[in-house]
Amino acid sequence: MNIEQISQRLQDLHTVLWYCSDMQKEGRIYVFRVGERILINQERAALFSQLSRYYGENRPEDVRTYELPTHIEAKVKFTLERIETTRWGTFQEIK
Repeated sequence: MNIEQISQRLQDLHTVLWYCSDMQKEGRIYVFRVGERILINQERAALFSQLSRYYGENRPEDVRTYELPTHIEAKVKFTLERIETTRWGTFQEIK
């Protein structure tokens, strides 16, 4: 992934976590379970380590890689589509 792709992925993952938290605050059913949120944050951490490598802040052996399991990735994509369809939050500004 290049820097732009990493940045977009980080933005997408942040958005779905924010949406999930917002839904829970409103008393609606959760979007992601605790374990799924942990795995999303694992990918975010790996992406941040990759960005750090691009900026020369860490060594190649310190770069982490992690991708979500396919069933969670499908939920992320579905949630992003729902966010776009419903125009939830500041989605239009984020895009």
